[in-house]
Amino acid sequence: MFELGVNNPALSKLYAETDFSSVDVPAACDDDLRLDVRRWRARMFVNGGELQRAEREFESLASLDGEGRSETVLVRARADGFAGLSEVERYRGSFERAREYAREALERFSRIDDDVGRSDVLNALGNIKARNDDYEGARVNYERALEIRRSVGDEAKIASTIANLARTEQSVGSYEPAREYARESLRRQRKIGYRWGEALSLSILGLIEIEDGTLDEAERYTRAALEVRREIGGQMGAASSATNLAEIQFQRGDIESAHEQFLELKNVVDSQQYGWVNGGVYHGLADTHLDRSELDEALTCAERAASYCSNNESRLVEVLAVQAQIRLAQEAFDDARTVAERAHERAAALGDEPKALAKMTLGDMYVRSGETDDGLSLLAAATESAPTAVLEGRCRRQYAGALREVGNATEALAEQRRATTCFSSVEAGVRARKTALDALELARELDDVDAADALEARLVR
Repeated sequence: MFELGVNNPALSKLYAETDFSSVDVPAACDDDLRLDVRRWRARMFVNGGELQRAEREFESLASLDGEGRSETVLVRARADGFAGLSEVERYRGSFERAREYAREALERFSRIDDDVGRSDVLNALGNIKARNDDYEGARVNYERALEIRRSVGDEAKIASTIANLARTEQSVGSYEPAREYARESLRRQRKIGYRWGEALSLSILGLIEIEDGTLDEAERYTRAALEVRREIGGQMGAASSATNLAEIQFQRGDIESAHEQFLELKNVVDSQQYGWVNGGVYHGLADTHLDRSELDEALTCAERAASYCSNNESRLVEVLAVQAQIRLAQEAFDDARTVAERAHERAAALGDEPKALAKMTLGDMYVRSGETDDGLSLLAAATESAPTAVLEGRCRRQYAGALREVGNATEALAEQRRATTCFSSVEAGVRARKTALDALELARELDDVDAADALEARLVR
């Protein structure tokens, strides 16, 4: 029954409706089974997003007294408690505390030679490193965990670790290995009927398609992940998938649809403790409010997003870039410059996406301030370093606007056409059409008949 509950967290909501932590474990259970009940109970609260209740359960295990228990049972229970506390802190985005708890757990599992527990913690440490942009360190921990899990023969955990390797490869732009890992994980999860893991693998495939595929495929995978998570009662996972769907609409350029979805999610996550999911929702709202010229609301959301992303440098830089764009739109030039330069400096050690966003934002800032050469240089660099077609298209649109502002309309038209091609290549239809219309208007102003004819033909298609 307890294993059924952990692997089918639809039951989580039932136990989240009452303070199940205060219910006594049946006296008929022996000591080992009573501890299993407490572990299971804590897992149920995690699955249901009830992090405070989960934390209380895990704390009770981590501080368990030794009366009447063997040393091995006691050490394992305390290790489970620390491992659980690490997971709670990961969900909250407190990665340093999560790391500390994980190390406490690893030391205890190693002391009693518990391979299952040790592999769980190594897997968790991989996740923590990935959240802090240390992808090589994440890969090392995941591979160590996978080696142990293969020797133990736990199929669900093998598949989970393979999914984590897929996420790591996707994060560094190695998309084909990422797809291979994600598809292998999905096959394994479906073979054993572990729907929680199936949803994870589908979600990762969706993320890969957002960055290196088409938005239609990304939506298909992400919607499938959302359906599974709703069926099994995975509330936090469902909120994450719904956030990804809203982000896909934003990538397409359907700002109104994305905005409505983010607003609905805000009402869900504001009453929960979903950490990085909350940050993603407020980040999305900052973007959509900015596109709607609702600048005060955009700034408030960007500040909220930053508070959730303080332990994730890449996400924080992306939020700072949005914040600088908002301040620039408000004509608060000094503040915009400060934030944009801080984002650009912090992005130097990060991946291509935060780097491109930071370059685009600071370049626009410089052009608007009259520092034309430096600004155009940064904008051109952003177009070259953008890792996804949608981001490249956005950078090229920004570059085109700057070129037009300084009087180079011919090159601005060329950049608009390149941006249109970027958006079309991944089925970002709204962005592609809007950019093509802007380009057509400029082509007519320049009396560029060939360009105008080509753009009209594209718009008809």
